[in-house]
Amino acid sequence: DVLSALKQDAYDLVDTIDALYQSMDNSLRFPAETPPAKNGAAIPAQSSETAHIHVERDYRTVACPMNFVKVKLDLDGMETGQRLAVLLADGEPIDNVPRSVAAEGHKVLGQTRVGDIWRVVIEKAAD
Repeated sequence: DVLSALKQDAYDLVDTIDALYQSMDNSLRFPAETPPAKNGAAIPAQSSETAHIHVERDYRTVACPMNFVKVKLDLDGMETGQRLAVLLADGEPIDNVPRSVAAEGHKVLGQTRVGDIWRVVIEKAAD
């Protein structure tokens, strides 16, 4: 009947919205979006890095050690060889996250600084 079909459509819509919400980062952006820098300019990336980024996250406002925890969770959900690009604040985050990621066996492919923001590109290692 029609009501049952509409009920299933409503459930499907809720599941789709929930999946979209779960894919958002702390700044409520989707992974495919390139967040602006604090001064309004886009964060530059090396062209060789950008072409192969699978997930992008903005963790500039996430305090240590939670930013590393979030990066680790992102990497856990990725395939070996895929690349994650994260934005980090200057200071403790850029000092600790790349070092911790490397200690987990992943490759830090690059760190680009723009003002007080860092863009770090990480390649997931085999589990």
